[in-house]
Amino acid sequence: QNMSYADMVFSMVTKTLGDQTASTPVTELTSSEYEMRKALSLCMSLLLNCKGMLDNYLSGINDIVLGQLSKQVNAEVPLTRISLLIVLGAGLLYNPQLQLAELEKRGVVQTVFPLWLNDAQQMDKWLARKMTVVGFCSMLQLPSSSWPSSLIPMIPQIITTIT
Repeated sequence: QNMSYADMVFSMVTKTLGDQTASTPVTELTSSEYEMRKALSLCMSLLLNCKGMLDNYLSGINDIVLGQLSKQVNAEVPLTRISLLIVLGAGLLYNPQLQLAELEKRGVVQTVFPLWLNDAQQMDKWLARKMTVVGFCSMLQLPSSSWPSSLIPMIPQIITTIT
């Protein structure tokens, strides 16, 4: 079978994270939090190293990440939630216009960004901080007129977060 490396990685990530919907009982989850974070690292690596070659994967990555994020909102230890935000940051770095359009199309801008901005204050690992700052800076390359309107009021907080 002729699979590209991107297909193989996406397949592994989907098997690790994608089969676990919000309605999947905790007792039936097949992957540990640790395995989920490692799969998210693979997603991040793809997005950072294959610039311009993953447009057709971004929607699927967002399906997985946003599905998991909805289950992690109230996690006491937010390690997996922060890993999910790292992937969103990598998506912004990969293609800020496409990633913002994806998030707006799904109607999650008003929930994801406030959560992210709040968690950014508590991120103590360099990678999480770096991907937040670089992802947000990538958005600043776009004219604000192309941003989702619900994100405009958050500009001051985004600027504060990256400085």
